[in-house]
Amino acid sequence: MLFSQGCWWGPTAIKVPPIKPQKATEAAFSQYDMSSDGVLDEKELALAPSLRDGMRSLDKDHDGRLSQEELVERLEKWLEGGVGVMPLRCVITVKGRPLGGAQVKLVPEEFLGGAIQPATGTTSSLGMARMSIDKSHLPKDMQRIPVVHQGFYRVEITHPSLQIPPKFNVESTLGLEASFERGRNIISFNL
Repeated sequence: MLFSQGCWWGPTAIKVPPIKPQKATEAAFSQYDMSSDGVLDEKELALAPSLRDGMRSLDKDHDGRLSQEELVERLEKWLEGGVGVMPLRCVITVKGRPLGGAQVKLVPEEFLGGAIQPATGTTSSLGMARMSIDKSHLPKDMQRIPVVHQGFYRVEITHPSLQIPPKFNVESTLGLEASFERGRNIISFNL
């Protein structure tokens, strides 16, 4: 794990962001559990696109709902895994065609309590953006390597000359779980 463990010949180790699993879970359920029943159902998950995106790894009992215990377990797994940052690319297409010049922003979910940093990237002519947190949050020897924190993010996509509907930016319905062990380091969004 190049980005999670320091060694004398490799990059500086980056600590796992200090997410507090129980506190973050309580904040998430306070924000999204409209029925106050201790689980997030399909309607409530629609309000939290990043959690909806993560359901494959979150929903351990496969009932289509997210319990507080399932979210706490997931956040604890991130901490135990020791991964500080990971590479992530976003591919943006419009009607199946690559969109160059799009600005992609990953906005950390509020319930994570500011423990993770936002990440940004601009798509190439192939529609691919290498996402990265601001280099000021990285050790000097890693400032040229585009990486993000593991986390739950709302995705905002804008373009300098193309009108992109609000559901993809200011009123974003896009979300993602960036997680090293899920094996997804390329995420695609078709607008």
